[in-house]
Parts: sequence; C-alpha cells; structure tokens
Amino acid sequence: MATLNPTQFDTQYSDVEFGQSQSPGAMGEEAPPNLFLQLLKRWPWLLLGLAVGLVLGLLYHMQRAPVYQSSAQLLVIKNRPELSTGNLPDSRLQYVEDYVSTQVVLLRSERILELASQKLPEASKFQDPPPTGLAERVDMLRKNFDVIREKEPGSSTFSNTLLVTFKAYHPADAPIYLDAIIRAYQSELSSLYEEASNSQLKRLETEMQNLEESRSKLLLELGDFERKLRGVERDGVVEITGISQEDLPNLRNRVSANRQTDITLELKLIVVRKDIKDIEQTGPTRAERLKMMSQFGLQSERSSIFGGDARDPDSLLAALVFKKSELSARLGAKHPEMVALDNQIAVVQKELQERGGQPDDELERFRKKLKNEEAGLASQLSVLKDQIARDEDKARRMSDL
Repeated sequence: MATLNPTQFDTQYSDVEFGQSQSPGAMGEEAPPNLFLQLLKRWPWLLLGLAVGLVLGLLYHMQRAPVYQSSAQLLVIKNRPELSTGNLPDSRLQYVEDYVSTQVVLLRSERILELASQKLPEASKFQDPPPTGLAERVDMLRKNFDVIREKEPGSSTFSNTLLVTFKAYHPADAPIYLDAIIRAYQSELSSLYEEASNSQLKRLETEMQNLEESRSKLLLELGDFERKLRGVERDGVVEITGISQEDLPNLRNRVSANRQTDITLELKLIVVRKDIKDIEQTGPTRAERLKMMSQFGLQSERSSIFGGDARDPDSLLAALVFKKSELSARLGAKHPEMVALDNQIAVVQKELQERGGQPDDELERFRKKLKNEEAGLASQLSVLKDQIARDEDKARRMSDL
C-alpha cells in the first residue's frame, strides 16, 4: 500500500493555492455550473416533488366541503313610460334611463340584505343554520349572494333580465337564502312605490282642494281675463288692444309649423357647414381638388395640358423625375433626351403650381356659395327663433287667461 508524504502534500497544496510553481497556462478559469444539467441530474427528486404536490392537492380537494348554488331570473319592468324629447328626428337628443342598473345596486344594498336576514326562517329549517347576529347574517349573505345582468340572446346588448345566485354548503339551504333575498327585494319595491303613491295622492288632494277654493274667484275674474285677451270694443271701435285677436289653436298651429321649419333649417345648416369643412380641408394639389369636385358633382371648366389623361398630375411628375434619375446614370446633362425630360418636368410643375395653393377654381367658387348659403340660413334661423319665442309667450299668456 502506498503512503502519502505529508510534506509533499503541503507543498503541492501551497503551489496550487498561491500559484508559486504553476505556469500561467497550467490552470484555466473554472467554467460556471450549468443549472439545467444540474436539474437533469436530480430528475428523480423533481418527479418525487411533483407527485407529492399532486397527492396533497387531491387530498385537499377531496376534503373541501362542496358548495351548492341556487339561481333565479328576475325580469325588471319599468312602471312608467320612457322619457322623450318629443318629435325631434335626431335620436341623439332622446334620453334613455338605465333603470335596470339601479335595480342591481338596490339588490346588493345593505337595506335589502338586512330585510332578507330578518325574513330568514328559524334555524330548524336549515341543514347548516345561519349566524344568529344580524351583522353576521348580513355579512354572510353579502359574501355568497351575486347579481349579474344578462345579455340579449346572440347579442352584446344588456337585457332587463337579472340572474341572481346564492351559494351554500348544503343544497337545501341555497334556495331558502335566495328566496328570502327576493322576497325582501319585492317587499322593499312595494314599500317604495306605495309610499310614492300615497305622497302623490295627498299632493293631488291638496291641489284639488285649492282649485275648488279658487274656482269662485276665477269665475269672477273670467270677464276681466276675456277683456284682456280680446280687448275692449265700443261701437265697433277697439278702445283697448288685447293680447291677440287670433285664436289660440291657430297660434299653436303656427308655432308648430315654425318649429318644423326651424328643425329643417338646422339640419340643412349642419350639412352646409360639413361641406364647407370638407372643402377647406382639401389638399392644395389639383388631383385632390378634382376628387372633391367630383363628390359635389362639379365639372372643371379649365383646360389641362394632360388632356384626357386620367392619371394624377403629381404621379406623372414623380414618374418623369424618376425617369430622369434613371437616365442620368448613363446620359449626360446635355443629352437631347435629358433636355426633353427637363422641359417636360418644368411644364408639369408650372401647371401644378398654377392649379395648387389658393386657386380660384370651381371648388373655391362653390365654397363661397356655401358660405353665403350658411349666412342666409343663420339669418333665417335667427328671425324664426325670435318669432317662435314671441308666439310661445303670447300662447302661454293666452292659455293662462
């Protein structure tokens, strides 16, 4: 058996540690460890950890208490008609009240959950009895109750149907809780509507009493109102001019007709202003202006060097410049073909310059015509609105009388 010399071992260790007898190339730098290879070497431990995790997860899932859910659908119907702005044709002026979202908030409110807690039956009706305290019951209902607004079939538009659900640890308990919440919701709605109806009824009764008391006074004043309305005539001569010699129905018909005219002029003014804006945003090139002219059905009255060529003049100029750059590599600047190209480019540029910028062409004349039409429509609307205001004031005073 060979023996190890301690002195020799110490010397070799010292050389390696301090580099006293090692040549510069004898020991290289140690390569960093490869983590992926290290993991592959320990694959049995990885598989073992994965198996243990799956087993523990399965055991946890099997030991969890099952959760049952009971659901119901509520159809929310409004008890009054939708608000509307009248006969205006613009649908953007109509107001739509989202009353279903309000019912979702009401169902989730503290008030409904408290009422539902009070409406729960005795503990013997439950397989898993609820808490005894009101606050604990409300908290339990809030955690397990949910409301979802359903959508129309085959559409992304929300409907007026609500899906209410409740989760419990026993299948027989979930519908009991859900029924208590629905009954509390119905009770609260009935209470709100009954309170509003009673308040409205009392207000109407008070108004009717006030009207009955003032009836006799109005009868005495009726003659004076008639004189104010029609004026005072004596011997066929009007001594005191009244509010109007015109009948109230005729006045209202004129107001209605003026309103329709006002709407028509407003819509026409919107179209004129849009056309003006489109023209002002048109680019300076002839091609862009010709394209805009075609949209308005305008015919160009100018002759063009391009004749019947339907190509864009800008594109033609770009093609000539490209051709010049292509030929310049093998032809000199004095070559006849290069001189011809320069002349063509100059002519096209001059044509484009004459028809670009701020031209007084057919499109510009059409814009000026639209500006005059815009001013005329604005003036008509101003006069018409003043007439409507005067007639409405007169009709209001006549109606009061």
